[in-house]
Amino acid sequence: MTLLQACLVALAGVGIGLAENPRPEVLAVGGLAAFLGAVVSWRAGRLRTSRWLLLAAVAALGAGRGAATVAALPLSNPYADSGTREMLCRVISDPGLDGLWQRYTCSVLQVDDSPVAPWSAAVTGRPLIGLQYGDIVRLTGKPRTPTLGVGSGYRDYLARRGVSAVIRADAVEFVGPGSVSLRRVLFGLRRRALDGLLEAVPEPEASFLSGIVLGTAEGLPQGAEEDLRRSGLLHILVVSGFNVSIMAAAVVGLLRRPLGWGVAFGAAAALCLGYSVLTGGDPPVVRGSVMVLLAVGAQVVGRPGHGWTALALAVGAMALASPLLLLEPSYQLSVATSAGMLWAQGRNWRLWAGLRPLGPMASAMVTTLAAQVASLPISAAHFGRLPGLGLLSNALVLPLQPAQMMAALAGAGSALVGPALAQLVALPGWALARLTLGVAHLAARVPLASLECPPWSPAAVTVYYGVLLLLVSGPRRTLGRWLSALKAWRPPRRLPLWVVGTILTVAVWAVALQLPDGRLHLAFLDVGQGDSILITTPSGRRVVVDGGADPDALRGYLGRALPVWQRHLDVVLLTHPDLDHMGGLLGLVPRYSVGLLLSPAAPVPTAWARQWESVADRSVNVTVVAAGQIVDLGDGVELQVLYPPATGCPGWIISDNDCSAVVQVSYGEATVLLTGDAEWLVEQRLIAEGAAKPSWLLKVSHHGSARATSDGLLEALGPGLAVISVGENRYGHPAAEVLERLRLRGIQCLRTDQLGTIEIVTDGVRYSVRAHR
Repeated sequence: MTLLQACLVALAGVGIGLAENPRPEVLAVGGLAAFLGAVVSWRAGRLRTSRWLLLAAVAALGAGRGAATVAALPLSNPYADSGTREMLCRVISDPGLDGLWQRYTCSVLQVDDSPVAPWSAAVTGRPLIGLQYGDIVRLTGKPRTPTLGVGSGYRDYLARRGVSAVIRADAVEFVGPGSVSLRRVLFGLRRRALDGLLEAVPEPEASFLSGIVLGTAEGLPQGAEEDLRRSGLLHILVVSGFNVSIMAAAVVGLLRRPLGWGVAFGAAAALCLGYSVLTGGDPPVVRGSVMVLLAVGAQVVGRPGHGWTALALAVGAMALASPLLLLEPSYQLSVATSAGMLWAQGRNWRLWAGLRPLGPMASAMVTTLAAQVASLPISAAHFGRLPGLGLLSNALVLPLQPAQMMAALAGAGSALVGPALAQLVALPGWALARLTLGVAHLAARVPLASLECPPWSPAAVTVYYGVLLLLVSGPRRTLGRWLSALKAWRPPRRLPLWVVGTILTVAVWAVALQLPDGRLHLAFLDVGQGDSILITTPSGRRVVVDGGADPDALRGYLGRALPVWQRHLDVVLLTHPDLDHMGGLLGLVPRYSVGLLLSPAAPVPTAWARQWESVADRSVNVTVVAAGQIVDLGDGVELQVLYPPATGCPGWIISDNDCSAVVQVSYGEATVLLTGDAEWLVEQRLIAEGAAKPSWLLKVSHHGSARATSDGLLEALGPGLAVISVGENRYGHPAAEVLERLRLRGIQCLRTDQLGTIEIVTDGVRYSVRAHR
C-alpha cells in the first residue's frame, strides 16, 4: 500500500463520515477488525489481502473521525434568543475591524455573573483600542441563534468553528489582559505590522498587501474586492501555500550551503509553524506548509520529492486533524488548484519560438488554465460563478506575483520598525498592488469577465471530475495530446530588470495622474447611501465634505486621489453627525492629519464621540461650522458657510437635518451649493436672507428626499446641473417629485447610484463631467 493510496482512502473515509454520519463506535470496531485481519493476512503471506484490509481500516478510521466530529458540533445554545445578557468572556481570535465595528470570537465564561460551561460566540461591537487575543471583556447584548439571513449556510459555517451564537454588543468593557501565549505574541506582531502598513501605504493597496502577506485584508473597500472576484484575481488576495513556498525557498536557499539541510529544515519548519499561526491557520497556508516541509524533509534524508504524495499527505492529515475542513470552500479550492498546478507543471509543454519573449505570460496562462479547470466545479457549487475571461487577467499579473509577495513581506517587516521606514520600503509593493488592482478593475468591466450560473449539485460536480480524470489520465491521455503543441519555456534572464521597469512605470504614471492639473475638481464619491465630496483645488489642496458611512470606502477613494506620500487633508467639514455622513471620517485617524476641522453645530452622538475626538486631536485647528465663515483655499477658490447661524442650531429645528451645514464653493464664474441634508425650513431661511444665490451646480439635499429641493430653492439658484448622492435604501430616495421638479426646469440630474463617482472639473469658466466606478 502506497502512502498516496492511504491518504486518499483516509480522505474518502472522512468525507463519508461527514456526509452519512454513521455510528463512530461501530466504525471503531470494524476498523480494528480490519486492521487485525490485515496483520494476520500479512503474517500468512497474503500480501494483497492484507493491503486491502489495511485500506479498509484506514477508511474506517477516517469515517469514524468524521462522524465523531459531526456529533460534537454545537448546534444549539441555551442562552441564545433569551434576551439581553451581561457576559464575561475571553477573546479567542485576532480582533479585526469591519468598517466602524470590531469583530472577534469570544469564549463566554460567565452569564449574568454566574459561571457557565464555556461556549463560543461571534461578537460585533464598537472598537476597543488595543484589544488582543486572550483579553477578558465584559459584554452587554442579546445572544442570538445564527440564521441563514446573513448568508447561505452561515449557521453551519459558524458551527464548524465551534460558534453557537452571535452577539451584537450594546456595550463592551475591557476587564483585563490575557496571559502570554504564542498566538497572542504572533497576533500582536501581525497587528503592529498591519497598523504600520495601513498607515504607510494608501488604500486600497495597503489592505491588498496585508491580505497577501498577513492573511487579513482588513480595510479593503468592497468595490476593490468585487473587482478582484469578477476578474478572477481574488485568489491572489488570499494568503496561500504559494506565499509559504516563496518564504521557505528563501530561507532554505540562505541556510542550506553554509549550515546544511538539517538546519535549513529546522528553520523552514519554524517559519511554516509561525506563519500558519500568524495568518490564522487558513487551510491553504497549512496545506502549503505541510507540502513545503515534506519537500525539504525529502532532501534531508536524500529521497526525491513527489508532489502528488506530498499533496495527498497534506490534505489527508489536515482532514484527519480537522474533518470539517472538507466542507470549507477555501480548503476545497486550495486542494483543487494545487492539483491543477501540479498537473500543469508535470507536463512537457511546447511553445512556438516566436512567443518565447512572452514566456512568463504563457506559463501563467497554462498554469492558471489548469488551476481554473480543476477548481471550476467548486466555484460553481459554492458561489454560482464561472471564471469567464479571468485567464487573461491572470496571465497579465501572475508573473509579477513572486516580486509582489517579496515586496509585501519587506513592507510588512519594515512596518514593525515604523511607518516612516515602511513608506519608503513598501513603494515597490504599492506599485505592484496598484497594477494588480488596476488590471482587476478593468477586467471586471469586460463583458463575460465572470459568468453567473445556478449552483452545481454534488452529482454534477462528481460527473465533472469523473470526466476530467478520464481526460487527463485515460489510456490515450487525450487532454495532454491536445496541448502537446506547447514546449517548456524558461523565464528570460533579464526578468528582474523587467520587473523593476514595470514597477517604475506604474509608480511614475500613478503619481503623475494624482498631481494637480491647474483646475478645480469636485468629486461626489460613490459611497452608497450617504454623502462624501472630495474637492481638489488647482494647486492640489484637498477638502473633504462629509465621509459617507464606511471608513474603508472613503480611505480607498483618498488613496487613489492623493499622491502616495501625502497624508494630510487641508480641510475636513462635517455637515451634521448622521452616520451616513460622519462614519467614513471616523476612520481617518491615524492615517491622515487635518489642517482645519469644521465640526458640526449639532452634537456628535455619545457612541461615536471618542472616535470624533481622535479626529479632532489630529487636526491643527478645530472650529464649529457657522454662517459667515469663509475659508480661502488659494487659487481663487473659496468655501463660504451659509448655514447654520453663528449662534448654533436654531430652536425651531425638527430634526438634526435642520442643523445641517450648507456651504458654497466658488471659483471664477463657477459656483456650487453643497446642502448636506438641509430640508425645506432651511431652504426658506436661505431664500429669505438672500443667501441662496445663483449656482452652476446643486448637490441635491438629503439624497433627493421629498422634504427638500423646493421649487423656491431651484428658482433662486437656477442651476444647470444637479448631483444626487444616493445608494440602495428603504426611504424611497430620490423622491419622484424631486426628480420631476428637476426635469421640468431642464436641470441635468446625475446620480451616484447609477453612474458611480461623479467628478466635475472646471477652470472657472467651463466645466466637464466625468463618471467612473
